[in-house]
Amino acid sequence: MKSSIIALVTGFFIVTGCAAATPTPELVDARETYDRAHRDPSAPLVPASVLSAKQALDKAEAVHEKDPQSDSERSYAYVAKRRAELSMSQGENAKAKQEAEAAGRRYTELEDKLRSSAVAQLSAERMQVSQLGAALSQTQAGLSAEAAARREADARARRALDSLNQIAQIKEEARGMVITLSGQVLFVTGKSELLPAAQDQLDQVAKALESQGEQRPMVVEGYTDSVGTDAANLKLSKERAQAVRTYLVSKGVHADKITALGKGKANPVASNDTPEGRANNRRVEIVVGGSSAGTESDTTVR
Repeated sequence: MKSSIIALVTGFFIVTGCAAATPTPELVDARETYDRAHRDPSAPLVPASVLSAKQALDKAEAVHEKDPQSDSERSYAYVAKRRAELSMSQGENAKAKQEAEAAGRRYTELEDKLRSSAVAQLSAERMQVSQLGAALSQTQAGLSAEAAARREADARARRALDSLNQIAQIKEEARGMVITLSGQVLFVTGKSELLPAAQDQLDQVAKALESQGEQRPMVVEGYTDSVGTDAANLKLSKERAQAVRTYLVSKGVHADKITALGKGKANPVASNDTPEGRANNRRVEIVVGGSSAGTESDTTVR
């Protein structure tokens, strides 16, 4: 059935002469995840959550139409996927709660029946009541434990980010969460070896990333000021980004989730005409939850 639909759509575009832009893998994944959430039996129990996921997917589709294969498309698609996953999770919770309430009603009905039952059946039916009560308690305990675990995980994530804010600049962009670390704190001038103090800072970065739960793709971008040749700056920025990537992997970040990218003197955040401006430009940025679009001078390391 699915193959027939694909063939029909493909034929339509050939006849009409239209060539739709290929969606990013993230958008394809978001579409499939939303489709599962929409068709999930528990979806009617959480209509607002399903609608939120649909609205997020619509935004990703709109960006795809205007700017296909862009970082914005990937970012919006990621948000749409996460909302669809959240919808399914909330649906399961709503279903569990509904089952718990139904078990509670059955418990009450059975208890009323026991009061009017014959003495000969009393022992057996009390056993059933006990079993239903245990099931109800287990379900409620599971819901309470899950909620408590969720609150604790959120608290840990907030504490980790608050701690990280003391040593780094954190901001949300369309490409993802950007953690900016000063190159002066991480490296000796002109070198790519990490300073001892840098390891303490990167330990906090690794802890904050771990507290966010499931690891998202991330890119370590190294930058330099404009002093020196382009080739030397690009090489140094690549080596510094790789040094940070290697250290984070040693602290538990999945190697297949993190990429090192040398940017050289590109994308300055301040003027290179002053010592302060050049110091701000010598930095490392860790982009979490998105991908960094390369240029002809970029060098990527995995």
